Amino acid sequence: MIDSDAATVAWERALRAPVWSGNPLWIHADRLRPNVVLDCGRLSAVIYFGSVGVGDPATDVIAARSVFGHSGRSVFRDALDVDDGTWNRARGIALLQAAVIIPYHLETNPGFVALAGCTVGEIVSGDRPSADRPSADRPSADRPSAAQRGPTQRGPARTDPARTEPARTEPAGIDQAPIGEHHRRPDQVGTSADKVSLTILEVPATRRVLDYPGDNREITLSVRSFHAPAPFPATPAVRHHLPDSCIGHHGAGGVTTTSDRIPSGPDGTQTRLLHELESVVEDNLNRHMAIAKDWQPHDYIPWSRGRDFAFLGGEDWVPEDSPLDPVAKTAMVVNLLTEDNLPSYHREIATRFSRDGAWGQWVGRWTAEEGRHGIALRDYLVVTRGVDPVKLEALRMEHMTAGYDSGEKTALQAVAYVSFQELATRVSHRNTGAATGCPVAEQLLGRIAQDENLHMIFYRNLVAAALDRAPDATMSAIRDEVVGFTMPGAGMTDFQRNSVTIAKAGIYDLRLHHDAVIQPVLKFWKIFDRDDFGPDGEKAREELSDFLVGLDAQASRFVEQRERMRARDAARAGK
Repeated sequence: MIDSDAATVAWERALRAPVWSGNPLWIHADRLRPNVVLDCGRLSAVIYFGSVGVGDPATDVIAARSVFGHSGRSVFRDALDVDDGTWNRARGIALLQAAVIIPYHLETNPGFVALAGCTVGEIVSGDRPSADRPSADRPSADRPSAAQRGPTQRGPARTDPARTEPARTEPAGIDQAPIGEHHRRPDQVGTSADKVSLTILEVPATRRVLDYPGDNREITLSVRSFHAPAPFPATPAVRHHLPDSCIGHHGAGGVTTTSDRIPSGPDGTQTRLLHELESVVEDNLNRHMAIAKDWQPHDYIPWSRGRDFAFLGGEDWVPEDSPLDPVAKTAMVVNLLTEDNLPSYHREIATRFSRDGAWGQWVGRWTAEEGRHGIALRDYLVVTRGVDPVKLEALRMEHMTAGYDSGEKTALQAVAYVSFQELATRVSHRNTGAATGCPVAEQLLGRIAQDENLHMIFYRNLVAAALDRAPDATMSAIRDEVVGFTMPGAGMTDFQRNSVTIAKAGIYDLRLHHDAVIQPVLKFWKIFDRDDFGPDGEKAREELSDFLVGLDAQASRFVEQRERMRARDAARAGK
């Protein structure tokens, strides 16, 4: 698929380009055609900011090959007015990116592969125009050569940053090419776009997308400013104009989006709810901030009981050091490792909700509060020598390396899941504290349980609001999460065996899961009293009811078996 000899020549040519010697600039770093959104033939947005950072501006000049054909590339270079070194480095970066895309997406996204193949073809051919495509660099009666244009006619005139509409100019030559199914733009593929006027800004800014359903007419945009951190100065950056109708402001430095472009059908339910729940999120965030009490992890640690390990001249851990019984140690370690995976949980909710506006403020606050839990639990276990710290660290490394991935949960499923999960964690922490037999540990875990309870209330209230706005979709999400519920630590080593140990001790078992977690939340939502469900909601409620009957019976059998086992153990101990 790739002419290796020609690609090698192009690559070596790029390697000969001088390195970037200026200050690092803000870069998008993934300016491929699927990340460029057109609206009525004009550039509307550059999306996907998962790779944004600072570095060599050549990284963004790859659009010359990955987005434009030959004629558009000429206009693009005129507008940017970049030096030859940057232009040639961009050629190499574009070649590398395209060469990686082809084998990676060969079986899964042939359209994307075709785009990458076109990019490689443009580069290895020396950027010569094809025979049936006129070159923008070729002099003609209506387009003089670069030399004929002279310095005063180079590229479009720089526009005033205050302008909201780009000037209308000649086509830029975004050529027809297949776009992968995942990135399809049915009404844009094969069209040519007017060349977009570029504005040089002194403060870098970027546009982010909250929702990407697959059709650019359904995309909703938000605005977020990026300020270059020290030691990088606020450097000029190129920003494409966006229609003002797509942008809605929400307070100083905040962001919201308009919802008039969100699809009205079932496919838009998740997106509409994210927007409609924004005010509910804000109200509950304010409520949370008013009642949540900050606490200091170090206050709950008995530092006077600590001593050095062998590395600093003391003694390493031995089993006799631990004041905890085996059950308490197991529960404490499971709870701590569950808390340790916070980076994965942050990713889960940040990508499903938003990092902007009230949603973003909540995600940040929740993450910060949850971060205290792991800090305090680890400090307690290490200072008191409750568990082997070397083994604990090995488990942490293993568990965090594996991470947590909930799969393809929708935003509704995610918020329904955490409503139950936060309460389950509260119950587990509270009962673990009681099982330790240590007043300090019980006080610490009780404090953590209070946080988990407040977090549960936040998410529970959001689901209640979602039920009022989209009852069927929300009911379906609730059913999915109750029926398929697993604790977030399920992927850790020996989780099943440890769960049995914890259940036998009554710290967290099926009866508690049914009676103290699932039922209270469902009761708050009035699931079995509502009369606003349609056919889909009714079906989901019936399926949930059937599942709960089975769960209740299973919980009863487990409790009976546990009581018989305890009675046998007591009888043996009495002999």
